[in-house]
Amino acid sequence: MQESDGEDSDEEVNVFETDGPGDGGNRVNAQLEQKSEEKTQYNVLVPPSDLEVLVCGLDIAGYLFGMGIAFWYLSTGSWAANNFLGVLFSLQAIRSISIGSYQNGAILLTGLFLYDIFWVFGTDVMVTVAKKFDAPIKLLFPWWVQDSESGKWKNSMLGLGDIVIPGIFIALMLRFDLKRAGAKEGRYPYFLVVMTAYAIGLCLTIFIMYTFNAAQPALLYLSPACIGSTMLFAAISGEFSELWNYNEDEKIKSS
Repeated sequence: MQESDGEDSDEEVNVFETDGPGDGGNRVNAQLEQKSEEKTQYNVLVPPSDLEVLVCGLDIAGYLFGMGIAFWYLSTGSWAANNFLGVLFSLQAIRSISIGSYQNGAILLTGLFLYDIFWVFGTDVMVTVAKKFDAPIKLLFPWWVQDSESGKWKNSMLGLGDIVIPGIFIALMLRFDLKRAGAKEGRYPYFLVVMTAYAIGLCLTIFIMYTFNAAQPALLYLSPACIGSTMLFAAISGEFSELWNYNEDEKIKSS
């Protein structure tokens, strides 16, 4: 591990877009002005390929914290540790994935709307896997009541897919708001509308689940809430065409 001192500097960063299907790939050169405060950094060689990674003290603290949470989950199986990891996985996925355009998002949510209905109501596969697969792929909400047959604590569950998929769409709406912020700085109406609709859809899911005492496909309620709320708001605002044709890929190609 080699230590190096960072200095205030302006850096030019080249960003590359990997080859995509049908377009031969695009190389995007973005010049970013970066001002960094002086801080100690370390060059770490990662075996077996001796990949060189530049980290700082905050990175190391984060790695140690993450290892502690993972150890907590593996050693206790705690629902709180499970939820902690689940939220972190969801945030990382939402941060890393972009669906590119509003139309892609609408198609994705519509397809998963149908998928979720089939696999929850049409078969018991999804419910069985969710109950028996012991991993942080879902958020657990304990009832504080033990099952009379197994003796295990009962939990309500929310799959990470019901967070990540709508979350990617919500993040797209936030970026759409930021695109509009030149004229309306500080206002994020589409983000607030879709977040409110998501919360209402989630509450409706929970209400129906408890009312009928049966598993519910959350995307049955969340997909229409996210798509319908944004389309309705765009139509009322006279921006339906702008929203429907919003495409982040075109913005990248023109950079």
